[in-house]
Amino acid sequence: MKKRKNMTLRIESKDIINFITLQKDLVNAFFKTYPTVKDVTWLLDFPKRGNIKLGHDSWKFIKHGKGVMFLRETPKPEIVIDVHTNIDNPKLVDVWRLSTYFSSEFFEADDNEIKQVLSEMVSAGFLREISESQYEQVIEKMNNFQLMVSVQRSMLFNISPKFRMISFEINQDNVLEVLVIISEGLVEEEKDLAYSFSGEVEGDYPEIESSHVSFLLDTREIDLLPRLKFLAFSLYK
Repeated sequence: MKKRKNMTLRIESKDIINFITLQKDLVNAFFKTYPTVKDVTWLLDFPKRGNIKLGHDSWKFIKHGKGVMFLRETPKPEIVIDVHTNIDNPKLVDVWRLSTYFSSEFFEADDNEIKQVLSEMVSAGFLREISESQYEQVIEKMNNFQLMVSVQRSMLFNISPKFRMISFEINQDNVLEVLVIISEGLVEEEKDLAYSFSGEVEGDYPEIESSHVSFLLDTREIDLLPRLKFLAFSLYK
């Protein structure tokens, strides 16, 4: 989703993923800053307002009802994440939270469109419907989806014309395995492209212990090529 002021644009599943990730980071930062709060139902021992840091960003928060609203102060523009219920479960999402968030990002998000994207994500297994208005992130599939987004983003400027197929998986030792099928031999600079994007993905996920890239010269038909669990790139001719 590209950012344009006061525009109604198509909301995509990755935008909702980004919201959930930010919401989880904020809630985790809040509880690390205020480790003594315990009443996650009525928030009776929660501070009424305050400030937290998330990376280099500064956020303030305001308690209201049974929830907490987070507002980014710097950098601008102000972004709003309203965790208006269930502060102890930041995997939850609903139309109100998303509409408030997208509006603060200068998007005129249509509630029906948001509901449609949420329903599509339920069908795809990325969310499960808790109630008519609430949805919860399905961790395993969402992590796989986010990992694919990370891999494809990292490959944008790291592809050689000699790369025919790229697949990957995380093994039981939390090592990112990458298999690159090539059409002819590579020089070191071309190999470095694959090492570069695998390193970027490793940097996105602290839980990944290391990465390992394998190169295989194979000129057979694309459908006959070996691959790992997830296919990230294939070059059809």
